[in-house]
Amino acid sequence: ENEQNLRKKEYQNKVDEIQRKKDKLELIKKEFYSLFSETNPHKRGKLLEVVLGNYFKAFGILVKEDFRRTGENGEGVIEQIDGIIEIDHQIYFVEMKWKKDPISNSDVYQHLGRINYRANARGIFISESGYTPSAIAAAKESLVSNTFVMFDLEEFVRILELEIDYPEYLRSKIQSAIIEKNPYKRN
Repeated sequence: ENEQNLRKKEYQNKVDEIQRKKDKLELIKKEFYSLFSETNPHKRGKLLEVVLGNYFKAFGILVKEDFRRTGENGEGVIEQIDGIIEIDHQIYFVEMKWKKDPISNSDVYQHLGRINYRANARGIFISESGYTPSAIAAAKESLVSNTFVMFDLEEFVRILELEIDYPEYLRSKIQSAIIEKNPYKRN
């Protein structure tokens, strides 16, 4: 009888945890959709960082949000990274942009610069406005020395709506980048 009660309690705890995660994801979805009505680009960008950080946390992905490195001699902020995640024991530097125009190769190269100066770092770029062909070409070129994947917000909408397991989706994109040399494959 004690064993049966223990199993019931474990089962109920699992059910409760699933419901908590589902509720958390529903709240994140509402916060995410509210961003589309924000007219201040700077505020919208900062809110996007928070929403995506919460989304990563909901899946148990280690997150360090809005990382800033300052100079040792009073130079102020010399580097700003929107987020850092860890998946499968690999560190990914995340850059998020919500611009009017597609992301250019200069934006991609800027993010790659942050990654190239760190051992074993990898990159994720998330864009609301898509990418220019030269940005995609720059990301493909980087695959010689880095793992780099590109998302757009439309993918996140689909992932949220279909309740796709984000870590598995990300792993699939990482495999496409490494195996097929396609950093912008949409699964």
